[in-house]
Amino acid sequence: MPKDITSECFELRSAAHSLIHNNVCIGGSIGISVVTSDYVHTDQNNCTKQKEEGIEYADCNNGMIKSNTITDQAGLGVLIDGFAPMECSYDTLLNDNISKCKNHGIQLYKDTHDIYIKDCDISTGTKAINIQGAYGVKLENCRLHGDGSSGSVGLFFDNSRGKVTMHGGSMDGFGHKFYIYTNKAVTTDEILLDKVKDKNNASEFDKTLSGGGSAGSNIRVKKADHD
Repeated sequence: MPKDITSECFELRSAAHSLIHNNVCIGGSIGISVVTSDYVHTDQNNCTKQKEEGIEYADCNNGMIKSNTITDQAGLGVLIDGFAPMECSYDTLLNDNISKCKNHGIQLYKDTHDIYIKDCDISTGTKAINIQGAYGVKLENCRLHGDGSSGSVGLFFDNSRGKVTMHGGSMDGFGHKFYIYTNKAVTTDEILLDKVKDKNNASEFDKTLSGGGSAGSNIRVKKADHD
């Protein structure tokens, strides 16, 4: 537990093929921060009461974030953060439990693409997954929970090219299951929700487009049985 809230509990820089396992991180700015380190496995950690985010991967490829519990965050649960000419790509989140975050559950930011998220449970009053400039995301059997507020969103596309599929799993208690926002010349397209269970969501989809942005024609929802 760092005494200074600007400190990080665990920081890894330029150390590929590392393992961060079975730690308890309480407080500080970030629980676990991994930067420019490919093939890093972060698993079975408990991160709570961070100021910015529980786990951060920045400019990391082919990483694994698995079976972590992230809760009571003043900011984000997980941040996957890429900046060109470097990037975050082919990272996997598997069986993570994220709850009680005042900001987004997972944020995929900037030059981040081809991210796989499976069997994760995310509870939020804001956005479960915020896809900001990122693209190419596959979700499988994830459970996304909103708090019933009109501003809560399952998948939020912020100037994203899209290319996102969600297979199975569930969404419940959101103002919108997904929302597309642009303020620049970006086309958000190739979005598929395939047999995602739907319960107590006020609206399926909406958009706010400006700055030459648009929503494409390949946006589909294949219904599943309701709970």
